[in-house]
Amino acid sequence: VNPVLDGFRFCKDLTVNEKTYWKCCHHKNGCRARIHIQTVDQKLTSPVPDHLFHDAQYAEIEVHVAKQELKRRAATADLPTKLLAAEMTYGMSFDARAKLNCQTTALSRMARRARQAASSHHPTVPRDAS
Repeated sequence: VNPVLDGFRFCKDLTVNEKTYWKCCHHKNGCRARIHIQTVDQKLTSPVPDHLFHDAQYAEIEVHVAKQELKRRAATADLPTKLLAAEMTYGMSFDARAKLNCQTTALSRMARRARQAASSHHPTVPRDAS
């Protein structure tokens, strides 16, 4: 799970000894913010960084969390995928829905793929040879 600090999401860079280095998920856009977290106790060991060229990512984080929840529910619930997608967008902020910027069919496809991936991990029961 990617850490979120003050509305900014961080992506894993590397782990050395007992420290994990994370960089801002907008590093491709020039943001150089980085944090260091101890792997043992999950404590932040670096000062809170300044982010360049972008504002906090509240809507992006809301979309990310909602998509993860959609995938989780699709793998465990027997509800139709269109209903799962509709439930996901219900209650989202306007900014998050604008950031999502995709149709219900794309979300349904995401749910279907998550459901298929979850079902492919279950071992198949061999059929009786008789």
